[in-house]
Amino acid sequence: MQKDRSLIFGILYYIVISLAIIIFGSPLFRVLGFEYAGLISLFASVHLLYYVVERTSSGKKGDILTTIQDVSPPVLLFSTIPLAISLLGTPIIPNCDIVYGIVMYVKIVYPTAFIATLFGIHYGWVSKTPAKRKINVAAFWLVTLLISFLPGYINPQIFVYGWQYGYFPGFVWDAAMSLKPAYWWSRGIMIFFGIHFLLDDIAFIRAGAQTRKERLKVKSKYWLLLLLVATLIESTLGVMGITVSHVIVEKKLKISRKVEGNIILHYADSTFTEDEEVLLKYNTSHYASEIRALYGITYNKPIDVYIYPSEEMYDRYIGTKSASITKPWLSEVHITKGNLVSLKHELVHAILSDHGNFPFDISWSTGLTEGSAVAVEEDYDGIRGCDEYAARILQLKLASGVREIMSFSGFASNASGKSYVFAGSFCKYLIRAYGDERFLQLYHSRDYDKLYGKSLSALEAEWVSSLHIFQTPMDHYDSLRVQFYFDRLSIVNEPCLRRIGRMTEDAEERYRLRKYAVADSIYELILQESDRLDAIRGRVYCQLQLHNMQAALAILDTSKAAATKHNSPALHLLRGDVIAMATGDLQKAQGEWAEALNMELSDRSFLAASARINCFAQAKEIGSVQEYLQNIYFSTTSDAFEKRIQLLSNLSSSDSAQNSFSDSRNYLLSAEYAAKGKLKESLYHLRKITLQGDNLFYTLIAKRVERLNAALVPITLQ
Repeated sequence: MQKDRSLIFGILYYIVISLAIIIFGSPLFRVLGFEYAGLISLFASVHLLYYVVERTSSGKKGDILTTIQDVSPPVLLFSTIPLAISLLGTPIIPNCDIVYGIVMYVKIVYPTAFIATLFGIHYGWVSKTPAKRKINVAAFWLVTLLISFLPGYINPQIFVYGWQYGYFPGFVWDAAMSLKPAYWWSRGIMIFFGIHFLLDDIAFIRAGAQTRKERLKVKSKYWLLLLLVATLIESTLGVMGITVSHVIVEKKLKISRKVEGNIILHYADSTFTEDEEVLLKYNTSHYASEIRALYGITYNKPIDVYIYPSEEMYDRYIGTKSASITKPWLSEVHITKGNLVSLKHELVHAILSDHGNFPFDISWSTGLTEGSAVAVEEDYDGIRGCDEYAARILQLKLASGVREIMSFSGFASNASGKSYVFAGSFCKYLIRAYGDERFLQLYHSRDYDKLYGKSLSALEAEWVSSLHIFQTPMDHYDSLRVQFYFDRLSIVNEPCLRRIGRMTEDAEERYRLRKYAVADSIYELILQESDRLDAIRGRVYCQLQLHNMQAALAILDTSKAAATKHNSPALHLLRGDVIAMATGDLQKAQGEWAEALNMELSDRSFLAASARINCFAQAKEIGSVQEYLQNIYFSTTSDAFEKRIQLLSNLSSSDSAQNSFSDSRNYLLSAEYAAKGKLKESLYHLRKITLQGDNLFYTLIAKRVERLNAALVPITLQ
């Protein structure tokens, strides 16, 4: 009767859990895939462990075959119910990739069930009373969960493995998700220990050893094996990629340089040119000074910054390809060279660590944690700051306020760009209006009423009022720009994120292998299921590599995804380049470049568009312009850089606007040298720009000259 009740309870437990995830979970979590399997695995680990303990505690102890035959059918039934419910619910909530979902479920849930069975039998055999069984089960589950998260807490990595949940990637949402060999190695370790415990139990039961003292007298032949395997595991954790220690990382990033502000930079040899290294040191110390000045912090806490030369290496050692990671409790930042634009943001998290909360030394409000970092940034896109964008978001009614975003879950449930901008603008207002000292106290306590004598709602109203100065009439491009950045869904509301991510990763790999036709077909499939901007660009790049410029232009002209408000504003520059290459019609190309100029999506896109209008569209040598653009998009020769420099240098203007032509050509030359890490040469060409205009082009150039001057002067050129 007891077994029947337990069976019925178990069936109901898994039905309720499965339906709760499907009904109340976000779209990404409710479809059959990694997230769904991980959650089911976590819930199953608790129930199955306790269920097996109770079922085996009253049976014949020491008879492993009989015990397994008894517990296996219900364990398999329980483990399969969530899978069946998800598959049966497909007509209502379509699963994006059933095969992938089933594979993920089998890889994650069933190993958890097997491990829970092994340890459940062990504790069912050795625990004498119901109270001891409950204590042992709870202690084992909690202790192993804590131990599983330690590698991500004390080491650089963000990923961790645990028998309860399988694999946790950290709070990072890389679209592609795969389980690497280290996952199976971690599962194998738990299975080995589970089997070892059962073999010992059998030896103890056969010897009649009841007490701990009696057990110590029984010399189990398996303890030597345990010692040997434990030694092997300890020595191979880093090699297998289960744990990545600081020693392992610092062996790869051998160079260490301490800069002003008590910051230590770690990077690999040949990651930076000499000029880039000088600029990196200047920027890092300058960022730290600005942050400490804004928040009134007078002490220089040592901070380690690890800079990885490639996304591949970063993914292997940290667990993500794109997101910069700060661990404030360890006073360290992990970042790729290609993402150094976010270094200032990440340093804020580390510098404010003494004002955060245990155990992560951040604010328990994600809005305050991220908002404090955005608040120090001069601008959001290289042109406009978070205050202006926050005002525009409110103006277009894409959000009503900041209260939801400042809550623990509200930040993640909104589109990330909107959350960051709102939180940054609100934090900047609090610092500006009430001072840094009170804000640092808020960062720790989150008690608005106590610190400001006002509710969050009242402070929100003040903040909104302070933004009125930015809420001037918007033109067509202002509206498009704000919608492009902020009228988007949170990634947790994208049910097919994983499938699209895997296909995108596959297409990128094919592209790297120069299998352009195959890559293009994958990108085409992605666009049949989504309107991803990177897939549109991917298709265009593939066709350009295949020298099918008309086909590339047709993709931009006819693709539905290319015409959406989330994509078209970012494609004008590319479309202008393709028109120039495909037809040589620089006037038509200029129309697209002008659209990119008016969109002002970023400082880089604006400067590139301006330079094309004032240099390429005015050049006499149309063939040279085409050759230059072709060299950018699909030249793989070793002399490509030198060829582009020569082509730019030989261009001449076809009209009287010589100054704008020369200035734009110098900017393009500067950008070429900067991309090669030759910053002194880049600065040389920037200095040749007249800087006599008062438009945005000259404003942005002046900012670049000022920054490079501060870092690189005195400059000497042969």
